Amino acid sequence: MAEKSWVRGLVIGVPTLVVLGAVSLSMLGYGAASAIESGLGVPTELTYDTPLDLLHLSSHAISGWIEIVDKIHTTEDFKWLAITATGVGLAITLIFIGSHTPKVRKPVIKAGSNIALMLSKISGWRLVQRGCTWLLKEKISFIPFAAFAIAPWLVIFVIKTVLILFAILPYFGYLGAMKHIQTWIVSAEHCAPIGGRNERIILSNLPKASTDRENKIKVTPCLALWKNGSIVAEGRHIASTERTIILFNPVSGNVVIEPTEGSSLRLSGLSAMTLKELIETPNTDN
Repeated sequence: MAEKSWVRGLVIGVPTLVVLGAVSLSMLGYGAASAIESGLGVPTELTYDTPLDLLHLSSHAISGWIEIVDKIHTTEDFKWLAITATGVGLAITLIFIGSHTPKVRKPVIKAGSNIALMLSKISGWRLVQRGCTWLLKEKISFIPFAAFAIAPWLVIFVIKTVLILFAILPYFGYLGAMKHIQTWIVSAEHCAPIGGRNERIILSNLPKASTDRENKIKVTPCLALWKNGSIVAEGRHIASTERTIILFNPVSGNVVIEPTEGSSLRLSGLSAMTLKELIETPNTDN
């Protein structure tokens, strides 16, 4: 029986996780499409045709969040948050320790008794106590009043909660994709290099120290769209569907949307060795 239950749980659980994962990635992808519209001006509906395109777009969001999480501990806001959280935790710890220490607990109890005695001497305090006692006794009678008074606000709260639940993943996708677009598409220094077999072997055999500078340089995939033997469009790859491709030209700032039917795509960029020499050349204006 235990084995059958385990198999049944596996049969139900795995497809459920796959569906939830696909839906989550699609929502992240929709947020990425919104980021492309906001950052580069391409309408959202032109960045995808099918749910599979949304899954591809989710890579922008994931890459952006990797960048954010990798650097979040270096920000001032995070440092202040860490200091504040440490201080609050220390204060709560001291309170708990004090509550179990007789030398601390007794003065606190005595101070509380003195405060209660002082309040009892205030005129009208007994009236307040009687009012509170009466409200506690009649609390059931106030349920209809409280229910009808809270109902409109509860409806608004439920609607907002549902909207937030639907919007939170696209919003995270938007934030991550905006970071990725700015860091790896707009701000990248060069296109990804094109290397032949010999160049790749030479570069892979270089000592680690000689590649430290190259590793700090941001490169991004660039593509050229060819048709009838001539270049139709060229630029940094943003997104693509089954029918179109979206490219960004970092020099002119133009964003082009070109159909891919009847065309061929080729990698565009400098050779690996040429790019290496360009990076190593001091005071080079790119």
